Amino acid sequence: MERARLHGLDIARFLAFVGMVIVNFRVVMGAEGGAFDLLNGKAAASFVILAGLGIGLSRAAPTLMWRRAGFLFVLGMINSMIFPADIIHFYAIYFALAAFVLNWSARALLWLAAAVVILGAAAVITLDYDAGWDWKTLDYHDFWTAGGFLRNLFLNGWHPVFPWIGFLFIGMAFARMQLQSGMVQGTMFFGGLLLLLNASLLSGFIIRASGDAELAQILGTAPIPPMPLFMAAGTGAGMMLIGGCLWLAPKMGAITAALTAPGRQTLTLYVADIVIGMGAMEALGLIGAGTHKQALIWSGAFCFASLIFANIWARRFGIGPLEYLMRRSTGTGNNSRKAL
Repeated sequence: MERARLHGLDIARFLAFVGMVIVNFRVVMGAEGGAFDLLNGKAAASFVILAGLGIGLSRAAPTLMWRRAGFLFVLGMINSMIFPADIIHFYAIYFALAAFVLNWSARALLWLAAAVVILGAAAVITLDYDAGWDWKTLDYHDFWTAGGFLRNLFLNGWHPVFPWIGFLFIGMAFARMQLQSGMVQGTMFFGGLLLLLNASLLSGFIIRASGDAELAQILGTAPIPPMPLFMAAGTGAGMMLIGGCLWLAPKMGAITAALTAPGRQTLTLYVADIVIGMGAMEALGLIGAGTHKQALIWSGAFCFASLIFANIWARRFGIGPLEYLMRRSTGTGNNSRKAL
């Protein structure tokens, strides 16, 4: 059961990656709106929850967390030069801060998650959330200055620490659960579905009833700004994905085996989707000039290629190139399959 449980998390991680690729490709192609909005923010939220689950299950020491945070920060800053919406450097800070609460109980972690969500919402309301942004071009003018970088990192970037680290704490709390239990898996799936639906319906009802554009931002489920109803919707989506994948993994046979390999190489695949996928788009003149159909075709093709590559690579080397480099450079072994 332990192997099946871990395979379910690997599958969930790969599916969350697929959602992130779809969102990333449609953004850079300029194919905004439509069905893509259903994934906007929720795929990334699921990915952060899964990272928290990995941390909780790995029982990593604080020193290891800080070393990995350092590796991710350097990698993320390099990636930010190519893709301003990079999430990796945010992960570095999530990991560094999570090292201080590794031994907290599930209840304490959930209260901490609630606190950072409230703090993040208060910051959006009381501070200048628009500072640094050109919303028409999605450029952040002073990202490469100390003040602008810190503002972007903690307040109004693509995945600001407050409140996005709340997703990580929620995942760490889930790691305290008996995830191999079918009852727990079902509860996660249907509880997540109810949470997602209630957050979305409540948001839509209030916005339609008020007709207030400012209230729509505060009570919306869009990731910018990341307000409490978005955090609830993102948590619900993550719970559905994780519960469903944990339940299905033991029942899918060869499909499970095929989907676990890319789920263990998502750091490599995430960077590849930017360097290779978006690089190819730029060469073909599709940046800012693609359609919804083209974004979906590119996303599907890239994710299928990622699936093939990851399985071939896993048979020969076990884990992905960047995963290997991280583990070697942080002193955690050269080919461990244990997911963090």
